[in-house]
Amino acid sequence: MRIMDCVLLLFQHKMDSPSLDPEKPCMKPCWGESLKLMGGSNFLQGLLSFPKDSINEETVELLQPYMDMEDYNMEAAKKSCGDVAGLCSWTKAMSFFYGINKQVLPLKANLILQEARLDKAMETLREAQSQLDEKQKELDVVQAMYDSAIAEKQALLDDAESCRRKMNNATALIEGLGGEKVRWTEASKSFEEQINR
Repeated sequence: MRIMDCVLLLFQHKMDSPSLDPEKPCMKPCWGESLKLMGGSNFLQGLLSFPKDSINEETVELLQPYMDMEDYNMEAAKKSCGDVAGLCSWTKAMSFFYGINKQVLPLKANLILQEARLDKAMETLREAQSQLDEKQKELDVVQAMYDSAIAEKQALLDDAESCRRKMNNATALIEGLGGEKVRWTEASKSFEEQINR
């Protein structure tokens, strides 16, 4: 029933004071505590929802002498106590899990740290994007004002060019008519003389 001692160690239940088993070269099993644990109404649920991350190095060190015994295997467990033989592989699996988890826990911690950094960076990005959107709206308003001013300027330049052309035409007409003034004045005197006769 050394299997149940391993289960007690994993669940961190108290165990009887260690004493040598008179029949085998190992410690005497803790029957009393084992029966209490297995008799509990939530024993199977406790196995299914066992907090694997709570296994520590000390627990694994305490399990190791049991696991190193030659007869701590599934075949021997089935022969001696068939109903709880599955717990043998479960205890070995939990011990093996600790070895793997010891390497994974720093990675999990780093993942949590990196996720926190990512969340902070994403929040900063959202704030920056919000500011950028506000500034883009302001820029769009200013750009519209600029485009309107440029259009107005172009219209004024076009009007000024039109006025300049009209003034040039008017000046050319006036200058052209200025040469006719002498002829008209003479013609006017000539008509006046003809009228007076």
